[in-house]
Amino acid sequence: YLETTAFVDHDAAPIQDFLKRLPASTGMARIQRINQAVHGALRYTLATAPLTASEILKGGRGDCTEYARLFSAVARAAGFPTREVSGMAYAGDSDPGFAFHAWAEVYVDGRWIPVDPTWNQVPPDATHITLSRDDPAAIVGVLGGLNAKVLNIQR
Repeated sequence: YLETTAFVDHDAAPIQDFLKRLPASTGMARIQRINQAVHGALRYTLATAPLTASEILKGGRGDCTEYARLFSAVARAAGFPTREVSGMAYAGDSDPGFAFHAWAEVYVDGRWIPVDPTWNQVPPDATHITLSRDDPAAIVGVLGGLNAKVLNIQR
């Protein structure tokens, strides 16, 4: 989870430069700063093509997959093992229901911590349901047949 991959090109100059501009910190404080920086670096839009993290950073926009991929690259550049996660998350009260979503997990302080740079959450809220790690294609067959019912909501 520290290797460069076809899409997580954390050794690329734009990723390294982005990391160098962040204030120095360690551990969870470093993860929170990376998460906030990635959240602020992109404008949310539905993406249609698979891009490398450096291409995502250059374009400055993407959906949850691009946020997770860019976070993974920057965190790996900082020396943190990181993996992308695919699953479902509560989409909001205006149209209640769960939707496909992507976020990341980072290994820090001896454990895997979920991080959602799209929604700027460290850790994400309890509505995130992991269905796959590293391979979003693994959940495609589940999406049409998944049924969930919210039994209780506390405010």
